[in-house]
Amino acid sequence: MTMHTGSIFTAPLNGGGSYRLEYIYAEPEFPGYYQDKEYISGNFFFPIRKELTLNATIRQEKNNLDLDPLLESAALSRYGQIGLNYRFKTGTTISIESRFRTREDRLAGPDFDDRELTHKVRLGQSFKKLFFNVSAELGKAKDRLKDQTSDLGIYEGSFYFMPTHNQSYGSYVRYSTYKDPESEGRDTINTGLTGAFKIAKRANLRLKLDRYHIIGNDSGDRHNFDLALNYLFPNKSRISAHGRHTLYGRNSDQEDETAFIVEFTVPFGLPVGRKRSIGMLEGYVRDQETGQPIKNAILRLSGVPAVTDSDGEFTFPALKPGAFYLNIDSASIGLERIPVQRTPLKVDIEGGKETSIEIGITKSADLTGKVMVYEFAEEDGLQKGFSISKGEKKATGEEGKGKMVEACGLANVLLEFKSKLEIWRVLTDRKGRFRFDDVRPGQWTLTVRADNLPEYHYLEKDIFEIELAPGEKKEMLIRVLPRKRTIQIIEQGEILIEEEGK
Repeated sequence: MTMHTGSIFTAPLNGGGSYRLEYIYAEPEFPGYYQDKEYISGNFFFPIRKELTLNATIRQEKNNLDLDPLLESAALSRYGQIGLNYRFKTGTTISIESRFRTREDRLAGPDFDDRELTHKVRLGQSFKKLFFNVSAELGKAKDRLKDQTSDLGIYEGSFYFMPTHNQSYGSYVRYSTYKDPESEGRDTINTGLTGAFKIAKRANLRLKLDRYHIIGNDSGDRHNFDLALNYLFPNKSRISAHGRHTLYGRNSDQEDETAFIVEFTVPFGLPVGRKRSIGMLEGYVRDQETGQPIKNAILRLSGVPAVTDSDGEFTFPALKPGAFYLNIDSASIGLERIPVQRTPLKVDIEGGKETSIEIGITKSADLTGKVMVYEFAEEDGLQKGFSISKGEKKATGEEGKGKMVEACGLANVLLEFKSKLEIWRVLTDRKGRFRFDDVRPGQWTLTVRADNLPEYHYLEKDIFEIELAPGEKKEMLIRVLPRKRTIQIIEQGEILIEEEGK
Protein backbone atom coordinates (compact mmCIF):
# COMPACT_ATOMS: atom_id res chain seq x y z
CA MET A 1 0.00 0.00 0.00
CA THR A 2 1.36 3.38 -0.97
CA MET A 3 0.51 6.68 0.62
CA HIS A 4 0.25 10.29 -0.50
CA THR A 5 -1.05 13.25 1.40
CA GLY A 6 -1.07 16.95 0.72
CA SER A 7 -2.52 19.95 2.52
CA ILE A 8 -2.65 23.67 1.77
CA PHE A 9 -3.83 26.25 4.28
CA THR A 10 -4.30 29.94 3.53
CA ALA A 11 -5.83 32.51 5.85
CA PRO A 12 -5.82 36.23 6.67
CA LEU A 13 -4.22 37.49 9.87
CA ASN A 14 -5.21 40.31 12.17
CA GLY A 15 -3.72 43.54 10.92
CA GLY A 16 -4.26 42.71 7.24
CA GLY A 17 -1.57 40.05 6.93
CA SER A 18 -1.93 36.57 5.48
CA TYR A 19 -0.19 33.21 5.45
CA ARG A 20 -0.01 30.10 3.31
CA LEU A 21 1.14 26.68 4.54
CA GLU A 22 1.67 23.63 2.34
CA TYR A 23 2.60 20.06 3.20
CA ILE A 24 3.14 17.15 0.79
CA TYR A 25 4.17 13.61 1.66
CA ALA A 26 4.46 10.86 -0.97
CA GLU A 27 5.97 7.44 -0.25
CA PRO A 28 8.64 6.00 -2.60
CA GLU A 29 6.20 3.68 -4.36
CA PHE A 30 3.43 6.21 -4.83
CA PRO A 31 2.54 6.20 -8.59
CA GLY A 32 1.56 9.86 -8.87
CA TYR A 33 3.27 13.09 -9.87
CA TYR A 34 4.82 13.47 -6.42
CA GLN A 35 6.93 10.48 -5.48
CA ASP A 36 9.44 9.71 -2.73
CA LYS A 37 9.23 13.24 -1.37
CA GLU A 38 8.36 15.23 1.73
CA TYR A 39 7.80 18.93 1.16
CA ILE A 40 6.94 21.66 3.66
CA SER A 41 6.60 25.36 2.90
CA GLY A 42 5.21 28.47 4.52
CA ASN A 43 4.73 32.01 3.24
CA PHE A 44 3.82 34.93 5.48
CA PHE A 45 2.89 38.53 4.71
CA PHE A 46 2.50 41.29 7.33
CA PRO A 47 1.74 44.98 6.61
CA ILE A 48 3.58 47.07 9.19
CA ARG A 49 2.43 50.40 7.83
CA LYS A 50 0.56 51.55 4.75
CA GLU A 51 3.66 51.46 2.55
CA LEU A 52 5.85 49.05 4.54
CA THR A 53 5.43 45.26 4.51
CA LEU A 54 7.25 42.31 6.00
CA ASN A 55 7.37 38.97 4.18
CA ALA A 56 8.92 35.67 5.12
CA THR A 57 9.33 32.28 3.42
CA ILE A 58 10.47 28.93 4.78
CA ARG A 59 10.80 25.74 2.77
CA GLN A 60 12.17 22.23 3.24
CA GLU A 61 12.31 19.40 0.72
CA LYS A 62 13.47 15.86 1.41
CA ASN A 63 14.00 13.16 -1.26
CA ASN A 64 14.86 9.44 -1.07
CA LEU A 65 12.89 9.03 2.15
CA ASP A 66 14.08 5.45 2.77
CA LEU A 67 17.78 6.39 2.26
CA ASP A 68 18.10 3.86 -0.55
CA PRO A 69 21.87 3.56 -1.26
CA LEU A 70 21.15 2.52 -4.87
CA LEU A 71 19.96 6.05 -5.64
CA GLU A 72 22.49 8.76 -6.38
CA SER A 73 21.71 10.84 -3.28
CA ALA A 74 19.23 11.58 -0.51
CA ALA A 75 18.96 15.34 -0.68
CA LEU A 76 17.71 17.51 2.15
CA SER A 77 17.28 21.14 1.09
CA ARG A 78 16.24 24.04 3.29
CA TYR A 79 15.53 27.62 2.32
CA GLY A 80 14.55 30.64 4.38
CA GLN A 81 14.02 34.29 3.52
CA ILE A 82 12.83 37.35 5.39
CA GLY A 83 12.49 40.80 3.92
CA LEU A 84 11.12 44.30 4.24
CA ASN A 85 9.50 46.03 1.29
CA TYR A 86 8.67 49.75 0.99
CA ARG A 87 6.58 51.03 -1.89
CA PHE A 88 6.37 54.72 -2.79
CA LYS A 89 3.33 56.28 -4.43
CA THR A 90 5.46 56.87 -7.53
CA GLY A 91 5.70 53.12 -8.15
CA THR A 92 9.24 52.84 -6.76
CA THR A 93 9.94 49.82 -4.56
CA ILE A 94 12.86 49.28 -2.18
CA SER A 95 13.39 45.94 -0.47
CA ILE A 96 15.94 44.39 1.88
CA GLU A 97 16.17 40.62 2.21
CA SER A 98 18.23 38.03 4.05
CA ARG A 99 18.35 34.47 2.77
CA PHE A 100 19.88 31.18 3.78
CA ARG A 101 20.13 27.98 1.78
CA THR A 102 21.38 24.57 2.83
CA ARG A 103 21.72 21.39 0.79
CA GLU A 104 23.08 18.13 2.13
CA ASP A 105 23.24 14.49 1.11
CA ARG A 106 21.95 12.20 3.89
CA LEU A 107 23.55 9.01 2.53
CA ALA A 108 26.56 7.45 4.27
CA GLY A 109 29.01 8.70 1.63
CA PRO A 110 27.60 12.16 0.93
CA ASP A 111 28.25 13.87 -2.38
CA PHE A 112 27.46 17.39 -1.18
CA ASP A 113 26.97 19.48 1.94
CA ASP A 114 26.64 23.18 1.19
CA ARG A 115 25.65 26.25 3.20
CA GLU A 116 24.89 29.75 1.94
CA LEU A 117 23.91 33.01 3.66
CA THR A 118 23.28 36.21 1.72
CA HIS A 119 21.81 39.69 2.16
CA LYS A 120 20.16 41.49 -0.74
CA VAL A 121 19.07 45.05 -1.52
CA ARG A 122 16.74 45.67 -4.47
CA LEU A 123 15.38 48.80 -6.13
CA GLY A 124 12.51 48.57 -8.61
CA GLN A 125 10.39 50.96 -10.62
CA SER A 126 7.18 50.16 -12.45
CA PHE A 127 5.34 52.19 -15.01
CA LYS A 128 2.32 51.27 -17.09
CA LYS A 129 4.33 49.38 -19.71
CA LEU A 130 7.85 49.52 -18.37
CA PHE A 131 9.56 47.71 -15.49
CA PHE A 132 13.14 47.65 -14.24
CA ASN A 133 15.00 46.28 -11.24
CA VAL A 134 18.52 46.57 -9.86
CA SER A 135 19.86 44.52 -6.95
CA ALA A 136 22.99 43.64 -5.03
CA GLU A 137 23.40 40.42 -3.05
CA LEU A 138 26.38 39.74 -0.76
CA GLY A 139 27.21 36.81 1.46
CA LYS A 140 29.27 33.66 1.96
CA ALA A 141 29.03 30.10 0.65
CA LYS A 142 30.62 27.13 2.40
CA ASP A 143 31.37 23.63 1.15
CA ARG A 144 31.47 21.64 4.39
CA LEU A 145 32.84 18.50 2.78
CA LYS A 146 35.91 20.37 1.53
CA ASP A 147 35.90 22.83 4.45
CA GLN A 148 36.08 25.73 2.00
CA THR A 149 34.41 29.13 2.39
CA SER A 150 34.08 31.64 -0.41
CA ASP A 151 32.68 35.13 -0.73
CA LEU A 152 29.56 35.56 -2.80
CA GLY A 153 28.52 38.71 -4.59
CA ILE A 154 25.81 38.98 -7.23
CA TYR A 155 24.81 42.27 -8.86
CA GLU A 156 21.86 42.25 -11.24
CA GLY A 157 19.84 44.62 -13.37
CA SER A 158 16.85 43.85 -15.57
CA PHE A 159 14.54 45.79 -17.83
CA TYR A 160 11.21 44.83 -19.44
CA PHE A 161 9.12 46.81 -21.89
CA MET A 162 5.66 45.73 -23.06
CA PRO A 163 4.29 48.19 -25.62
CA THR A 164 1.32 45.89 -26.36
CA HIS A 165 -0.03 42.54 -25.19
CA ASN A 166 1.38 41.00 -28.38
CA GLN A 167 5.02 41.89 -27.83
CA SER A 168 7.55 42.31 -25.06
CA TYR A 169 11.25 43.10 -24.84
CA GLY A 170 13.75 42.58 -22.06
CA SER A 171 17.38 42.79 -21.14
CA TYR A 172 19.47 41.80 -18.15
CA VAL A 173 23.00 41.93 -16.79
CA ARG A 174 24.41 39.83 -13.96
CA TYR A 175 27.84 40.21 -12.40
CA SER A 176 28.95 37.47 -10.00
CA THR A 177 31.98 37.07 -7.75
CA TYR A 178 30.92 33.55 -6.74
CA LYS A 179 33.83 31.20 -7.32
CA ASP A 180 32.17 28.17 -8.86
CA PRO A 181 34.15 25.42 -10.66
CA GLU A 182 32.90 26.47 -14.10
CA SER A 183 34.37 29.96 -13.76
CA GLU A 184 37.74 28.60 -12.56
CA GLY A 185 37.65 30.86 -9.51
CA ARG A 186 37.14 34.07 -11.50
CA ASP A 187 34.41 36.68 -11.59
CA THR A 188 31.76 36.25 -14.29
CA ILE A 189 29.32 38.49 -16.12
CA ASN A 190 26.15 37.46 -17.94
CA THR A 191 24.22 39.72 -20.28
CA GLY A 192 21.16 39.03 -22.37
CA LEU A 193 18.39 40.36 -24.59
CA THR A 194 14.97 38.77 -25.04
CA GLY A 195 11.95 39.37 -27.23
CA ALA A 196 8.57 37.69 -27.51
CA PHE A 197 6.06 38.42 -30.27
CA LYS A 198 2.63 37.18 -31.16
CA ILE A 199 2.98 37.70 -34.89
CA ALA A 200 -0.44 36.27 -35.75
CA LYS A 201 -3.45 34.81 -34.02
CA ARG A 202 -1.89 31.35 -34.09
CA ALA A 203 1.81 32.16 -34.33
CA ASN A 204 4.37 33.38 -31.84
CA LEU A 205 8.08 34.08 -32.09
CA ARG A 206 10.70 34.12 -29.30
CA LEU A 207 14.24 35.49 -29.56
CA LYS A 208 17.05 35.34 -27.02
CA LEU A 209 20.66 36.45 -27.09
CA ASP A 210 22.92 35.98 -24.09
CA ARG A 211 26.60 36.04 -23.30
CA TYR A 212 28.57 34.32 -20.54
CA HIS A 213 31.99 35.85 -19.89
CA ILE A 214 34.72 34.83 -17.43
CA ILE A 215 36.65 37.99 -16.63
CA GLY A 216 40.34 37.62 -17.43
CA ASN A 217 39.93 34.37 -19.33
CA ASP A 218 38.40 34.29 -22.82
CA SER A 219 38.57 30.51 -23.06
CA GLY A 220 35.37 30.12 -21.06
CA ASP A 221 33.37 32.71 -22.98
CA ARG A 222 30.30 31.73 -24.95
CA HIS A 223 27.47 33.42 -26.84
CA ASN A 224 24.07 31.83 -27.37
CA PHE A 225 21.59 32.82 -30.06
CA ASP A 226 18.13 31.27 -29.72
CA LEU A 227 15.18 31.50 -32.08
CA ALA A 228 11.86 29.70 -31.68
CA LEU A 229 8.80 29.86 -33.91
CA ASN A 230 5.48 28.11 -33.33
CA TYR A 231 2.43 28.06 -35.58
CA LEU A 232 -0.88 26.27 -35.09
CA PHE A 233 -2.91 25.68 -38.26
CA PRO A 234 -6.72 25.80 -38.25
CA ASN A 235 -6.84 22.03 -38.83
CA LYS A 236 -4.80 21.59 -35.60
CA SER A 237 -1.57 20.83 -37.44
CA ARG A 238 1.40 22.41 -35.73
CA ILE A 239 4.84 23.44 -36.88
CA SER A 240 7.59 24.32 -34.45
CA ALA A 241 11.10 25.45 -35.31
CA HIS A 242 13.84 26.01 -32.76
CA GLY A 243 17.40 26.99 -33.58
CA ARG A 244 20.45 27.70 -31.43
CA HIS A 245 23.95 28.79 -32.28
CA THR A 246 26.69 28.74 -29.61
CA LEU A 247 29.84 30.72 -30.26
CA TYR A 248 32.80 30.03 -27.92
CA GLY A 249 35.69 32.33 -27.03
CA ARG A 250 38.78 32.66 -29.21
CA ASN A 251 41.00 30.67 -26.88
CA SER A 252 38.49 27.96 -26.15
CA ASP A 253 39.23 24.37 -27.15
CA GLN A 254 35.55 23.85 -27.98
CA GLU A 255 34.17 24.28 -31.47
CA ASP A 256 31.20 26.46 -32.24
CA GLU A 257 27.90 24.60 -32.28
CA THR A 258 24.72 25.00 -34.28
CA ALA A 259 21.56 23.04 -33.65
CA PHE A 260 18.22 23.26 -35.43
CA ILE A 261 15.09 21.22 -35.02
CA VAL A 262 11.78 21.39 -36.85
CA GLU A 263 8.72 19.50 -35.71
CA PHE A 264 5.61 19.17 -37.84
CA THR A 265 2.60 17.50 -36.30
CA VAL A 266 -0.34 16.55 -38.47
CA PRO A 267 -3.47 15.01 -36.98
CA PHE A 268 -4.83 12.26 -39.21
CA GLY A 269 -7.19 9.35 -38.95
CA LEU A 270 -6.14 5.77 -39.51
CA PRO A 271 -8.24 3.66 -41.84
CA VAL A 272 -10.07 2.23 -38.84
CA GLY A 273 -11.26 5.78 -38.07
CA ARG A 274 -10.96 7.91 -34.98
CA LYS A 275 -12.60 6.58 -31.90
CA ARG A 276 -15.75 8.62 -31.40
CA SER A 277 -16.18 7.58 -27.78
CA ILE A 278 -13.22 9.68 -26.55
CA GLY A 279 -11.92 13.22 -27.07
CA MET A 280 -8.70 15.08 -26.33
CA LEU A 281 -7.75 18.34 -24.63
CA GLU A 282 -4.45 20.08 -25.36
CA GLY A 283 -3.14 23.53 -24.61
CA TYR A 284 -0.30 25.61 -23.28
CA VAL A 285 0.46 27.90 -20.35
CA ARG A 286 2.24 31.19 -21.06
CA ASP A 287 3.39 34.22 -19.10
CA GLN A 288 0.95 36.90 -20.17
CA GLU A 289 3.53 39.68 -19.93
CA THR A 290 6.57 38.10 -21.57
CA GLY A 291 5.00 35.38 -23.70
CA GLN A 292 7.45 32.85 -22.25
CA PRO A 293 6.20 29.29 -21.61
CA ILE A 294 5.69 28.17 -18.03
CA LYS A 295 7.01 24.67 -17.49
CA ASN A 296 6.15 22.21 -14.71
CA ALA A 297 2.77 23.86 -14.11
CA ILE A 298 0.33 21.34 -12.65
CA LEU A 299 -3.16 21.24 -14.14
CA ARG A 300 -6.13 19.17 -13.04
CA LEU A 301 -9.07 18.34 -15.26
CA SER A 302 -11.89 17.27 -12.95
CA GLY A 303 -9.25 15.72 -10.68
CA VAL A 304 -7.04 14.18 -13.41
CA PRO A 305 -3.51 15.75 -13.34
CA ALA A 306 -1.19 16.85 -16.14
CA VAL A 307 2.09 18.79 -16.14
CA THR A 308 3.34 21.28 -18.75
CA ASP A 309 6.56 20.48 -20.60
CA SER A 310 9.48 22.82 -21.37
CA ASP A 311 7.33 24.57 -24.03
CA GLY A 312 4.50 25.12 -21.57
CA GLU A 313 2.29 22.56 -23.33
CA PHE A 314 0.02 19.95 -21.75
CA THR A 315 -2.26 17.16 -22.99
CA PHE A 316 -5.18 15.14 -21.65
CA PRO A 317 -5.23 12.40 -24.31
CA ALA A 318 -8.30 10.25 -23.65
CA LEU A 319 -11.45 11.85 -22.28
CA LYS A 320 -15.07 10.82 -22.39
CA PRO A 321 -17.34 13.38 -24.07
CA GLY A 322 -18.93 15.81 -21.67
CA ALA A 323 -18.26 18.83 -19.50
CA PHE A 324 -15.00 19.05 -17.52
CA TYR A 325 -13.51 21.68 -15.24
CA LEU A 326 -9.86 22.66 -15.66
CA ASN A 327 -7.89 24.10 -12.75
CA ILE A 328 -4.24 25.02 -12.26
CA ASP A 329 -2.22 24.50 -9.10
CA SER A 330 -1.32 27.98 -7.84
CA ALA A 331 1.81 26.70 -6.07
CA SER A 332 3.23 25.38 -9.37
CA ILE A 333 3.11 28.73 -11.22
CA GLY A 334 4.95 30.76 -8.56
CA LEU A 335 4.08 33.04 -5.68
CA GLU A 336 1.78 36.01 -6.31
CA ARG A 337 0.82 34.75 -9.78
CA ILE A 338 -2.65 33.97 -11.06
CA PRO A 339 -4.34 32.78 -14.28
CA VAL A 340 -5.74 35.56 -16.44
CA GLN A 341 -8.93 33.52 -16.90
CA ARG A 342 -11.16 32.67 -13.99
CA THR A 343 -10.63 29.09 -12.84
CA PRO A 344 -11.86 26.44 -12.89
CA LEU A 345 -12.49 26.74 -16.62
CA LYS A 346 -15.39 24.79 -18.05
CA VAL A 347 -14.28 22.69 -21.03
CA ASP A 348 -16.68 20.77 -23.27
CA ILE A 349 -15.12 17.64 -24.77
CA GLU A 350 -16.56 16.15 -27.96
CA GLY A 351 -15.97 12.60 -29.06
CA GLY A 352 -13.40 12.21 -31.84
CA LYS A 353 -12.23 15.84 -31.61
CA GLU A 354 -9.30 17.75 -30.14
CA THR A 355 -10.03 20.80 -28.03
CA SER A 356 -7.33 23.46 -27.60
CA ILE A 357 -7.03 26.05 -24.85
CA GLU A 358 -4.50 28.75 -23.89
CA ILE A 359 -3.96 29.81 -20.28
CA GLY A 360 -2.22 33.10 -19.55
CA ILE A 361 -0.47 33.68 -16.24
CA THR A 362 0.08 37.14 -14.78
CA LYS A 363 1.14 38.75 -11.51
CA SER A 364 -1.71 38.99 -9.03
CA ALA A 365 -2.70 42.25 -7.38
CA ASP A 366 -3.80 43.10 -3.82
CA LEU A 367 -6.36 45.61 -2.57
CA THR A 368 -6.40 46.52 1.11
CA GLY A 369 -8.15 49.26 2.98
CA LYS A 370 -10.18 50.45 5.92
CA VAL A 371 -13.69 51.79 6.52
CA MET A 372 -13.13 54.66 8.95
CA VAL A 373 -15.72 56.63 10.94
CA TYR A 374 -14.99 60.36 11.33
CA GLU A 375 -16.27 62.89 13.87
CA PHE A 376 -16.02 66.65 14.06
CA ALA A 377 -12.91 67.70 15.93
CA GLU A 378 -14.61 69.80 18.69
CA GLU A 379 -15.66 68.10 21.89
CA ASP A 380 -18.62 70.41 22.54
CA GLY A 381 -21.71 68.69 21.19
CA LEU A 382 -23.29 71.99 20.18
CA GLN A 383 -20.35 72.69 17.91
CA LYS A 384 -20.15 69.38 16.11
CA GLY A 385 -21.48 70.89 12.93
CA PHE A 386 -24.57 72.33 14.57
CA SER A 387 -26.16 75.73 13.88
CA ILE A 388 -28.26 77.12 16.78
CA SER A 389 -30.72 79.99 16.31
CA LYS A 390 -33.51 81.76 18.25
CA GLY A 391 -34.90 84.99 17.02
CA GLU A 392 -31.96 87.13 16.06
CA LYS A 393 -29.49 85.05 18.09
CA LYS A 394 -27.56 82.47 16.06
CA ALA A 395 -24.48 80.43 16.98
CA THR A 396 -22.81 78.37 14.23
CA GLY A 397 -20.17 75.68 14.39
CA GLU A 398 -18.15 77.01 11.49
CA GLU A 399 -14.91 76.12 13.19
CA GLY A 400 -15.99 72.47 13.22
CA LYS A 401 -17.51 72.49 9.80
CA GLY A 402 -14.51 71.20 7.87
CA LYS A 403 -12.25 69.81 10.53
CA MET A 404 -12.78 66.14 11.29
CA VAL A 405 -10.78 63.42 13.02
CA GLU A 406 -10.75 59.64 12.81
CA ALA A 407 -12.95 58.07 15.47
CA CYS A 408 -12.86 54.30 14.86
CA GLY A 409 -12.92 51.63 12.19
CA LEU A 410 -16.36 50.31 11.27
CA ALA A 411 -16.75 46.55 11.63
CA ASN A 412 -19.04 44.15 9.71
CA VAL A 413 -19.36 46.30 6.60
CA LEU A 414 -20.06 44.23 3.50
CA LEU A 415 -17.83 45.06 0.51
CA GLU A 416 -18.53 43.65 -2.93
CA PHE A 417 -15.60 43.58 -5.35
CA LYS A 418 -16.76 42.85 -8.88
CA SER A 419 -15.20 42.45 -12.33
CA LYS A 420 -16.50 41.02 -15.58
CA LEU A 421 -15.26 37.58 -14.50
CA GLU A 422 -16.01 37.26 -10.81
CA ILE A 423 -17.41 38.72 -7.61
CA TRP A 424 -15.68 38.76 -4.22
CA ARG A 425 -17.39 39.66 -0.94
CA VAL A 426 -15.80 40.32 2.44
CA LEU A 427 -16.77 41.84 5.78
CA THR A 428 -14.54 44.35 7.54
CA ASP A 429 -12.91 43.16 10.77
CA ARG A 430 -13.39 44.75 14.18
CA LYS A 431 -11.05 47.59 13.22
CA GLY A 432 -12.75 48.24 9.90
CA ARG A 433 -10.02 46.65 7.79
CA PHE A 434 -10.53 44.56 4.66
CA ARG A 435 -8.32 42.77 2.17
CA PHE A 436 -8.66 41.20 -1.28
CA ASP A 437 -5.64 38.93 -1.97
CA ASP A 438 -4.45 37.47 -5.28
CA VAL A 439 -6.79 39.54 -7.43
CA ARG A 440 -6.70 39.35 -11.20
CA PRO A 441 -5.45 42.61 -12.73
CA GLY A 442 -7.99 44.69 -14.60
CA GLN A 443 -11.02 46.91 -14.06
CA TRP A 444 -12.99 46.34 -10.85
CA THR A 445 -15.95 47.96 -9.11
CA LEU A 446 -15.97 48.15 -5.31
CA THR A 447 -19.42 48.62 -3.74
CA VAL A 448 -19.80 49.38 -0.03
CA ARG A 449 -22.99 48.05 1.55
CA ALA A 450 -23.11 49.51 5.05
CA ASP A 451 -26.38 48.99 6.95
CA ASN A 452 -24.81 49.63 10.32
CA LEU A 453 -23.69 53.26 9.99
CA PRO A 454 -23.58 55.27 13.21
CA GLU A 455 -26.47 57.68 13.74
CA TYR A 456 -26.19 60.96 11.82
CA HIS A 457 -23.42 59.60 9.55
CA TYR A 458 -23.22 58.84 5.83
CA LEU A 459 -20.80 57.23 3.39
CA GLU A 460 -18.72 59.80 1.58
CA LYS A 461 -18.75 57.45 -1.42
CA ASP A 462 -20.15 53.95 -1.79
CA ILE A 463 -19.04 52.94 -5.31
CA PHE A 464 -15.42 53.01 -6.52
CA GLU A 465 -14.02 52.22 -9.97
CA ILE A 466 -10.58 50.66 -9.46
CA GLU A 467 -8.01 49.55 -12.03
CA LEU A 468 -5.32 47.17 -10.80
CA ALA A 469 -2.11 46.58 -12.74
CA PRO A 470 -0.21 43.25 -12.60
CA GLY A 471 1.63 43.02 -9.29
CA GLU A 472 0.08 46.22 -7.93
CA LYS A 473 -0.64 46.49 -4.19
CA LYS A 474 -3.19 49.25 -3.68
CA GLU A 475 -4.52 50.64 -0.41
CA MET A 476 -7.62 52.80 0.03
CA LEU A 477 -9.60 54.59 2.71
CA ILE A 478 -13.40 54.64 2.79
CA ARG A 479 -14.73 57.48 4.92
CA VAL A 480 -17.94 57.53 6.98
CA LEU A 481 -18.62 61.22 7.67
CA PRO A 482 -20.85 62.98 10.21
CA ARG A 483 -23.80 65.00 8.94
CA LYS A 484 -24.01 68.70 9.65
CA ARG A 485 -27.25 69.43 11.56
CA THR A 486 -29.13 72.61 12.42
CA ILE A 487 -30.81 73.14 15.80
CA GLN A 488 -33.57 75.75 15.91
CA ILE A 489 -35.08 76.75 19.25
CA ILE A 490 -38.73 77.39 18.34
CA GLU A 491 -39.84 78.36 21.82
CA GLN A 492 -38.76 77.76 25.38
CA GLY A 493 -38.26 74.06 26.05
CA GLU A 494 -38.81 72.89 22.47
CA ILE A 495 -36.00 72.10 20.05
CA LEU A 496 -36.30 71.21 16.39
CA ILE A 497 -33.32 69.45 14.75
CA GLU A 498 -33.07 69.73 10.99
CA GLU A 499 -30.46 67.85 8.94
CA GLU A 500 -28.93 69.88 6.15
CA GLY A 501 -27.91 66.80 4.24
CA LYS A 502 -24.48 65.76 3.04
